[in-house]
Amino acid sequence: MTTRQTVAQKLLSLLQNTFKDQFRTYRVGDPILPGQEDLPAIFVTETQLKVKQGATGMDELEHSLEIQIVFNKKDELGNPDNGNTLDTKIDTCIFGIDEETGEYLDASILGLIRKNLTLDGLSFDTQVEVRKGIVPRPQDMLTAEGQVDVTISEFQVVNNRT
Repeated sequence: MTTRQTVAQKLLSLLQNTFKDQFRTYRVGDPILPGQEDLPAIFVTETQLKVKQGATGMDELEHSLEIQIVFNKKDELGNPDNGNTLDTKIDTCIFGIDEETGEYLDASILGLIRKNLTLDGLSFDTQVEVRKGIVPRPQDMLTAEGQVDVTISEFQVVNNRT
C-alpha cells in the first residue's frame, strides 16, 4: 500500500519551487541541530491536527503547520551592516513587498500563500502568524529564524460510518 504525500510535504514542495536555490536545505521537521553546511534552510513541521466530523461521509481535517526559515547567525557576526542583515532577509522571504506593484513578492511565503489559497484540494486559512528571533541551538549554534504558522484544511472521506 502506498500513502499520499503529507500536507507538510506538499507545502515544502511548493516552497522549494518558489525559493529554488536560495536555500540549501528543504526538510520536513526541524532536525534541532542542522549542519552549518545545510544553512540557510527551510523546515516545515506539522504541529497539530484537529479532526472534526464534517458533512455526511466526511471528516474535516485542520492541519497546523510551522514554516521555519533558518540562517546561521554567526555568518553575519563581524560583517559590516550594509542594510541587508539577516533580519531584512527574513522579512523579505516571509512578507517582502514589490516596490513598484505594492504586492507581496512571488518569492515570499505570504506571496505564495495569498496567491495559492488552495493547494491540491487543500485550503489555507486566511490568518497567518509570523515570529522572528535568534534561537540558541545545541553545540553553540546560533540561528536567526523566521517562523510562519499556517493552518491548512481539507476533507477526508470516511466510508461506512454508522
